[in-house]
Amino acid sequence: MFHIQELKNEVTKLLPNSSFLDFLEATPSPAPEHSKIWNRIFNDNGKWLDYAVTHHNVQPILLCSNFKKRNPYIILCIMDYGGDLYYDKENFKKSLRPYKKDKNTGLLKFKRTSIKQTSGKRTSRWRGLTLRVFGMCSEVAYTSDWESHRLISQKTEDTLGLQYCFWTDADRKIRTVQRNDIRGIDGTVTRIKDLAPIFTVNLPIRPDKGPIEIVFPWGNVKNVVKPHQSSDSRNYYGGKLVDCWTFTFPHYKENRYRIKDWTRVHEQDAIVEGRRPAKGVSNEI
Repeated sequence: MFHIQELKNEVTKLLPNSSFLDFLEATPSPAPEHSKIWNRIFNDNGKWLDYAVTHHNVQPILLCSNFKKRNPYIILCIMDYGGDLYYDKENFKKSLRPYKKDKNTGLLKFKRTSIKQTSGKRTSRWRGLTLRVFGMCSEVAYTSDWESHRLISQKTEDTLGLQYCFWTDADRKIRTVQRNDIRGIDGTVTRIKDLAPIFTVNLPIRPDKGPIEIVFPWGNVKNVVKPHQSSDSRNYYGGKLVDCWTFTFPHYKENRYRIKDWTRVHEQDAIVEGRRPAKGVSNEI
């Protein structure tokens, strides 16, 4: 005979993700942590996400240094390389909980949520969640030193901290990016400052396929770096995985920590330190 938790586990394996969230609301025990995260962003129990997965074959992902933070900085990667979902962005906006778009940074700030108390009254409280959305019309997540410090933490002297959660993950778990899955100049990145001027994050999703590969350049670095791809490792979509990046010219590497504006580095003498990049990042809604 099944216990209640065992029965829930068996039933949720057979349900679409949106139905899984409906099922959780109808059961007495608390929702798992990943469901709370998605529910803090979406107000439709994931119906838009299920639509995007079913009709556009995308892999929605949440990235955060630590989802349990009081004021987490989260990136939602839609991963729609075809760009068709961009034309459905109004429905996407409607699926989100109330938010305000910051005029200076372009980020979405989810400020309030309604909580039903035991007395039956509803009250609101500050939520403090900041969201960036990308992957609805672009394959590249342009970033900056400012954002990298918010998205990734320095857990130990030689270990970076980054968590992720797939909407389509069968186990529905918050996972931690492994040490060798953050690749940058000359290979594995172990310090935040070494994320400049480009890094790649590999996110395993299924044992029978390669990882989702997301590229984070610090601006327009097309003429600054070049990728070195693995001959035998493939990403989720069948392309070659980037093993590491290298600089196109030695003086870029020599002045790596002096250059603050990698977008303009190819327009100026790389030895001269550029201006500090703006805090704004590209948000696709």
